[in-house]
Amino acid sequence: MTNSTKNNIPNIILTKEEEELRSSDPDLELEGRDNDEALLEKNMTIKNAVCPYNSTGTGSTAAAFVPLNINRNSHQYSEDTILFMDGITLDDLQNMTELFYDNAFQDDTLDKFLRSKDDPHGSRFAKWIYQKLTGSYV
Repeated sequence: MTNSTKNNIPNIILTKEEEELRSSDPDLELEGRDNDEALLEKNMTIKNAVCPYNSTGTGSTAAAFVPLNINRNSHQYSEDTILFMDGITLDDLQNMTELFYDNAFQDDTLDKFLRSKDDPHGSRFAKWIYQKLTGSYV
């Protein structure tokens, strides 16, 4: 076996593992198909998705998948993202992100990536999400 043959074997294995992983998740499958529109229609439509963190208790529903709007390597808000956020407050997002970080701090792997538990991670992340989806400066 030549050196070039040896070097190709791990890539073949990785490719098979990657294909299995991609086929198990609609988002990853879509990425693997370079945003195939048919797959997008089939897998990315959200039907009656309800935000469990909505402060009104009624939940906010999203009627359809809202694509990202990337401009100069940064997400830009759009009419669709503003509409998506209708009924979701900054407090709702902060409740969600605080819960995420509470769980992240308990996970040995994720905890290694967080500099300090005293930093206001949840609040900053919620504000960032809100700004990116609404265009608001909070």
